[in-house]
Amino acid sequence: MEVPLSYSTPAAHGGDSIPEFLTRLHQEAPPTLRRPAHCVEEHVNLQEVTDDSERRDVTPVSDAEILIAREAHHRAVKMIKTSPDLVPYVPRTRGIVTVGGGRYTGTVLVSLRMLRRTNSTLPVEVFMPTPEDYDQHTCKVVLPSLNAKCVPLPQYEGIDIEKYQYKIFAVLLSSFEDVLFLDADNFPIVDPTEFIDSQPYRKTGYVLWSDFWWATCSPHYFSIINRPTPKLTEYGTTESGQMIISKSRHWDTLLLVLYYNIFGPSFYYLLFTQCDPGEGDKETWLYAALALVKPYHQVREKINVLGQWEKKKDSDESVYLGAGMTQHNPTDDWTLSRGEEKRPLFRLTDKAEAVFVHHNLIKLSPVEMAKWTDEMRENYYVRRMWGDREETLKVFGRDLESEVWDELLYVGCEFGEALVGWTESVCEKLKAYWGDVVSKERSKNST
Repeated sequence: MEVPLSYSTPAAHGGDSIPEFLTRLHQEAPPTLRRPAHCVEEHVNLQEVTDDSERRDVTPVSDAEILIAREAHHRAVKMIKTSPDLVPYVPRTRGIVTVGGGRYTGTVLVSLRMLRRTNSTLPVEVFMPTPEDYDQHTCKVVLPSLNAKCVPLPQYEGIDIEKYQYKIFAVLLSSFEDVLFLDADNFPIVDPTEFIDSQPYRKTGYVLWSDFWWATCSPHYFSIINRPTPKLTEYGTTESGQMIISKSRHWDTLLLVLYYNIFGPSFYYLLFTQCDPGEGDKETWLYAALALVKPYHQVREKINVLGQWEKKKDSDESVYLGAGMTQHNPTDDWTLSRGEEKRPLFRLTDKAEAVFVHHNLIKLSPVEMAKWTDEMRENYYVRRMWGDREETLKVFGRDLESEVWDELLYVGCEFGEALVGWTESVCEKLKAYWGDVVSKERSKNST
C-alpha cells in the first residue's frame, strides 16, 4: 500500500512550525481532573431553561486546581497571541473539510455524492487519521472523481491524536482560508457556497450551530478565564457537525481550540460537558471564541429531528427510531435575529430553511446500512428511515430520503473496493431494500 510519508501544509508566513508550537503548548498543562464517581446525564432541553435556572456544577475542582489551570491558560493564550502567522492556508481559497478513514469512508462517499447533487463545485479535503486509513483506490480514483482528495493526518512525535481531536487538526491543517467543516455523516441539501458568502459569515468569520441541550459548562471554567459566569439563557451547547471558519480572522480561536482539545480528555472535556450528552470537542469551538472575545454567530433556529415511531414485530411496543437531524440556514437565522430585542436561546419558526442533514444516529455507510436493513426486516418492518414520504416532502420540498437511498445504493454497489468490510451481500441487501421501499413508492406515485 502506497502511503504518503510526509504531509506538507500550505506555507505559513513565519514563526514556529506547528510541531514546535505543539511541544511548547504541551508545557502549559492544566491539572488532571477526577471524573465524578456517579456521573449522571441530565438531558436538559433548551426550552426548559429560564433566567432562574441554575448552572450545573458536578465536576470537582479545587481552588488550587483552578489557579493552576488559570495560569496555564493565561500562558497558552499569551503564546497563541504571539503566533499570528502559524496557521497555514492559501489566501482567497474556500472549501469543505471532513474526516474519513475506516468505517467513516463509506459515509463520506455518500455525503459527497449528496453534496454534488446540489451542483456545488467546492473542493473537498478528506483527512485520513492513520496510515492504515489511506487506501490507494479511494484516494487516487474515487475521491478525485468527486473533486475531493485525501490528506493524511500528520503523525507528531510524542503526541497521540485521538478521535475527538481529529477535527481541529483537520481544520487547522487544511489548505483553505474559508473552511466549511462537515462531519462525515453530514451533508448540505443546497449549495453551501452561499453560506460562505452570507452576512453572518462576512460579519463574524465564525458560524456555529446550536445543539438540543442547555449550556453544560462548569462555572469553574469562567473562573479560569477570569470572566463572570453568564446566565444559562445566553447560549446553549454547540452541535459541531457543521461549522464555517475563517482561518485568516480566527487563527487565534483555532489555536485555543487546539489547546482545549489537547487537554480535553484530562481536563476541558470534563469541564465543558460535565457528564451530559456529547462529551468531546463540540464545546471547545464556542468557548475558545468566548475566551478571546472574538465575533461569532450561533444559529438559534431549533434542530428538527429525523426519525419515526415504529412498532416491533409481534409486539404492541413502539420505539422511536432516530436517524438524524436538520440544521438551518444561517442567513435566515441572521435576518430573524435583526428584528429581535433580545437574542433568544432558541427559536422555532417556519421561516428558516433546513439546509444540512446530520445523519448521526443511523450512519450512512453502505456496510452498516446493510446490517440496518437486516435489523429492520427481523425486528420491525420494511420502512423508510425518516417517516412517511409526505412528511419528507413537507420538510424538504422534495423526496430527499429517496435521494439518500439512491446514493447509498450507488456507493454500496459501485465503490465496494473503497469500503472496509464490504462484500457482495452489501450491494444485494441495499438493492433489495431500495426495491421494497424506494422503487415501489416511485412506481406507485408515477401512476
